[in-house]
Amino acid sequence: MGTGLACGCLRTDVSLSQQIVRCQPCSVEDSNEAEISCDPAGVVFDDTTSKLSEHDQSAFRFAGSGNLSALRWLFVSGANPQTVDSCGTSLLHAACRTGSLPVVKDLVRRGVGINAPDNAGWTPLHVAVCMGRQDVAVYLLQHGAKPDAVNLRGQIPGDLCSHRNTKEVVGKYKLDGVPDMSYPTRAEEPDDNSLMNARSALEFEPFFVPRDPVLPASAYSDELNFLGLELFNKSPGHGISFLVAVGSIRDYPVEINDFLVRLGASPQSIGEFLGEEFPIAQTLRLEFLNSMPFLGTGVVGALEVAFSDMAVPQSLTKVDHLVRGIAHFWWRQHEAELGSNVEVEIASCSRDEVAGLHLFRSLLSTDTLHRLMFSTLMLQRRMQGRQHVTLRQWIELNTGIEGVGKDVPVHVQTSIYQSLTKQCLEISDKSAPPSWLIVPSVEGWASVHYKIRMGNPFSVSPVSPRMLAEQGGVARSGCSADATAPLKGTKNSLASDRPPGEVTWLRLHSSLLLLSTGHYPPFAFVSLKQICKWRREETQRKITFSCNGSTWSSQAEWLKVCILLCDGRFQQLEVESFEIQFETDEQFVEWSVMLGDVGRVKRAELSGDTATPWSTKTPKACGAEVNKCVDPEEHVPLGVRSRHLSLRPV
Repeated sequence: MGTGLACGCLRTDVSLSQQIVRCQPCSVEDSNEAEISCDPAGVVFDDTTSKLSEHDQSAFRFAGSGNLSALRWLFVSGANPQTVDSCGTSLLHAACRTGSLPVVKDLVRRGVGINAPDNAGWTPLHVAVCMGRQDVAVYLLQHGAKPDAVNLRGQIPGDLCSHRNTKEVVGKYKLDGVPDMSYPTRAEEPDDNSLMNARSALEFEPFFVPRDPVLPASAYSDELNFLGLELFNKSPGHGISFLVAVGSIRDYPVEINDFLVRLGASPQSIGEFLGEEFPIAQTLRLEFLNSMPFLGTGVVGALEVAFSDMAVPQSLTKVDHLVRGIAHFWWRQHEAELGSNVEVEIASCSRDEVAGLHLFRSLLSTDTLHRLMFSTLMLQRRMQGRQHVTLRQWIELNTGIEGVGKDVPVHVQTSIYQSLTKQCLEISDKSAPPSWLIVPSVEGWASVHYKIRMGNPFSVSPVSPRMLAEQGGVARSGCSADATAPLKGTKNSLASDRPPGEVTWLRLHSSLLLLSTGHYPPFAFVSLKQICKWRREETQRKITFSCNGSTWSSQAEWLKVCILLCDGRFQQLEVESFEIQFETDEQFVEWSVMLGDVGRVKRAELSGDTATPWSTKTPKACGAEVNKCVDPEEHVPLGVRSRHLSLRPV
């Protein structure tokens, strides 16, 4: 979807190497009013399409791309070519901004209004010339676009041109609809801008800096591995952030992918996450597909290889991301094979289809292969849904996907169609290892309150790990205080505002305390091994954790709450202490027993005791507000005393 607004006062200079956007003064004085009055100019946002059907929302995404196959399949599935968003932006507006020329042509042929204005009076021609899309502007003019259409600011398309060639084309165009033939047109040439944008995501090699885990090597690594795998299967991004943060896997794409496949992560979760647009997902996707042996395969065979360890996502946008990567690496492997002067066809599958270098020579580019692979997956879905598509219908859907007015050779399409009709795609058929049920020591609801230290960039207002996780984290959470921030050891170093406690679902695994708003996924965790002191207040049923016994000590240390984000990132938030308050006495005693076990494990590790960490008897815990010690086991219900951590197969 769109990432910014374009105003009618914008001037856009476009060259092959750069795009420079300059904003001229608007006719309104107040800058806030100017921002509000910006025109859509073909940009589409999630909130402007929120009331549309799922197919229509996807149609807007693909109208602004070069994947003509996806747009046509959406129309077959029920998307409306005449749909508009809340700003009056049509699919043709979106295509004229960032879509390819074949997409624009297809929409015009389907009768999408070529002179239909949006809410700001912009026609598709306004958008095309504003973006410097010379080829698109010429095509629109040739098919009836009005060069004298006026928007609500009184501007005609020519007023929005800053690209010299495009402005000259519009200026020389005669009002009777006949172009000045003395000026060359390139309506049948590839759309360089759209092709460049489509390939940029793959040709860019990301600079990847591995993240350090927040925990040292743990004695419970097996349990944490399976716990992280369980989290990944339920929420992939949170699972990856947890596994890297606790040190179960090193933060290298090869190791992360290998870990997920080797331990039997859900193929559906792998496919869903690798299809995301998150930077971490993109990096993992490139590495995952780069390791695939595509050499010698055809379209169907390559898809079977790629989706052997992951399932095809439900979202067409995610499917598009994955298929683009598959086509890219298939093309690169065969391009290298062709340049090696040793033409050896390596049959990676038994499919009877055009494959290997024969297929490579039959197509013009990796973009053609991308669209053909996408169309093949959509054909597979229709067949699985028992919706018959004839060979002729499929070939018609693929008309012009070469992007330069040409079609994929019929014999290539026929071989793919016949291969699928004989045998459907075989994907994600690997048998997974037995799943595991990770049983926590104790779990339940409680009210949690955090004391955030000053020096965090968000400490000026009440905030919590849950709020930060919902907002996508912060750039510098958990960093050391700035030079201008209050020094540690002063009373001002603690946030004075005390936000109300948050009702949180707590789960204790080994020495990790997981925090969530429900059973899954957790938004943060705390390692109890870093805690130097915990205090029980029986009358209030409250337990307080801190790293240092003296609140104002000059040597004060900070508890680190690790925030888990849905995109695979994690960040640390430093707190002075946090409190857990329980609703019932039974909960308070149960948690006191289990936390006492964690404390004994920590003391045993510090003393070098290698005996089993879980003793058969719980030592007495001292109440913070009474001068006597009580034995928590005397108040624990039957069955709680033996409720230790367990890991058992289902």
